[in-house]
Amino acid sequence: MRPRSKILLTLSILLTAIAALAGSQLLVRSHRYALHAADAAKTTHVRLATTQAMPRLEGASLKASIVEVTYPPGGESRPHAHPCAVIGYVVSGHYRSGVKGSEERIYGPGDTFYEAPNGLHMVSRNASSTEPTKFLAYFLCDHDVPLSTDLHNSAGAGK
Repeated sequence: MRPRSKILLTLSILLTAIAALAGSQLLVRSHRYALHAADAAKTTHVRLATTQAMPRLEGASLKASIVEVTYPPGGESRPHAHPCAVIGYVVSGHYRSGVKGSEERIYGPGDTFYEAPNGLHMVSRNASSTEPTKFLAYFLCDHDVPLSTDLHNSAGAGK
């Protein structure tokens, strides 16, 4: 075999080996990715919980606050109002809510609710006398005020 033929044969074998190695690495990586994607598909669930139009707000001074509220069995708040828009998300238990002018409702885990600014929150309580309830209240404000005002004591912050 001529020297040039040996070089070409060697290069051909070398390139084949490199291509095979690269292909196996791609296969291993794609297999790992497929396993990871399969695991993620088993555990990840995305759900749009709510979409709510907001009232007109002054955009230069927006402030979002998240408050976690836990009522013990049979627990409740006194009537109150929120000066800002509120979106609630029930984490656990069952929450009974009634804003003046709207029907009283019970919300369960995963449910959301909306309260317009300055709505009179006449009912806010745990719907159960045996289990606690927990919800998150997301306040979106464009001015610096207490998040809640007790209707029976309008000078102080409520619950």
